[in-house]
Amino acid sequence: MQDIKPDNILLDFDANGTRVVEAKLADCGDACNVGLETDPCGTAHLISLIWGRDFHIFKPLKVSADDAEFPAHVLIQQARYFGPFPLSYKTFLDEEQEKILAAIHIYIEEQGIRKPFSQVEDKEITSEDKEFLCDIMQMDPMDRPTAKGLLKHGWFDMP
Repeated sequence: MQDIKPDNILLDFDANGTRVVEAKLADCGDACNVGLETDPCGTAHLISLIWGRDFHIFKPLKVSADDAEFPAHVLIQQARYFGPFPLSYKTFLDEEQEKILAAIHIYIEEQGIRKPFSQVEDKEITSEDKEFLCDIMQMDPMDRPTAKGLLKHGWFDMP
């Protein structure tokens, strides 16, 4: 899910820079600005809004936000439900980051904690909600729907 807000909408303008030719949703939850407070669980807010009960799917249960390993544990949660991270990430990562993602996948498999979000069962989340969230939570940014495509999603037509 993307945390749908202006900061997470990427616009591609025409050559003149005057007209938007494409828009895509992105999640900038792992980005930070020095001196500004950020929310490391920003990605989960849409899921929380749909699911309710102040549920934060990516918030690690046993690691506090000020722990140096907190970001890795957020990634573990993300990969548990929406992973694995795609091979296309290699173009964005340095060698150390690749090792971290590989270690996350090994940890998830060794602990047997993978739980695809599409298989989550709860009376408060419908199959339509899960389908919508899985569509916008594609791990590969290139597979995520454009804003225009997202607005055409059947989820918005539900009663």
